Amino acid sequence: MVIEDLLAYDYEVTGAHRLPSPRPRPEVRLLEIDLGDVGQVPAATSGAHAVIHLGAIPGPNKHADGVVFTNNTRSTFAVLHVPPQGRDVSCGVAVHLRHPPTRGGRVGRPGPTEPGSL
Repeated sequence: MVIEDLLAYDYEVTGAHRLPSPRPRPEVRLLEIDLGDVGQVPAATSGAHAVIHLGAIPGPNKHADGVVFTNNTRSTFAVLHVPPQGRDVSCGVAVHLRHPPTRGGRVGRPGPTEPGSL
């Protein structure tokens, strides 16, 4: 959806992925890089007016939690580590929970007066 929306507004889109795309699109420039490698990301984002980072392990339930966490935080760090070169830098967070969090034997979010509440 993101790529289609950007193309609909006439943005030039560059995709970066560790593996070749199974469905290449002629209107999208594709780069094969490791987003977790801080040495590869600057060249991939050079000249970009904005970076939308959606790189993560698809289907995280297929890997150990530590593998998913390490991969996803490494790639986010590498993307945010690139100097902005006149661009605004922002970061959004998506959280995926496999099981409801527990606190003190209860299931659900902590109450507003408990430590760690949002």
